[in-house]
Amino acid sequence: MREPLAPIPRTICLAGADGAGKSTQADRLARRLQARGLAVRVCTIWDLMAAGGIPFNSKADIDAFLASLHGPARAMFLHMAMREALDRALDDRGDAIVLVVGYWLKYNATERAYGGDPVLLDALAASFPPLSLGLHLDLPPVVALARKGEVSGYESGMRGKAGFLAFQQAVAPVLADLRAHSGMDWVAIDAEPSPEDVEQTIGLYVDAWLAPC
Repeated sequence: MREPLAPIPRTICLAGADGAGKSTQADRLARRLQARGLAVRVCTIWDLMAAGGIPFNSKADIDAFLASLHGPARAMFLHMAMREALDRALDDRGDAIVLVVGYWLKYNATERAYGGDPVLLDALAASFPPLSLGLHLDLPPVVALARKGEVSGYESGMRGKAGFLAFQQAVAPVLADLRAHSGMDWVAIDAEPSPEDVEQTIGLYVDAWLAPC
């Protein structure tokens, strides 16, 4: 899918399907690193909304907007927002570790499950550089559904809770294939235990990654 590129130094990707706990574990990992005296810059696709760069007031507004778009425009919008968030995070991070939540893989895999043009999606994927450490939260869709309070249209094939399980089961193998061709090394993290246990597992891998620094 892409020519090999050197990973961006001091960057972590916390990836996984919808409902895997990415945001929860990103917050916990950021606090863990900060407790060690390390600066952390968390980067998400929502950063542009928070900064006023995307004129929406909530994730629900964006979900409605995504539902109104044709597939190619939706894919380009999501990848643009993620890439701009990454570039802004890299520009202003100083010596901070950049912790990227979801990254391009989640949106690229979802768009493929929607039947998006693989040529377009390959090109969009190729515009993203590899990050230094890839952590993938592995959680079966049936468990993710049981844990979720709300389900967006986008993550469910536009069918809400009734469509979440089948849609995420379709996304899972696509996401696995994208990881395999992403140019990044990945650590699989079992996300079924308690958030505290998952945090400890992630911490062990991150500590090992930091050790040579």
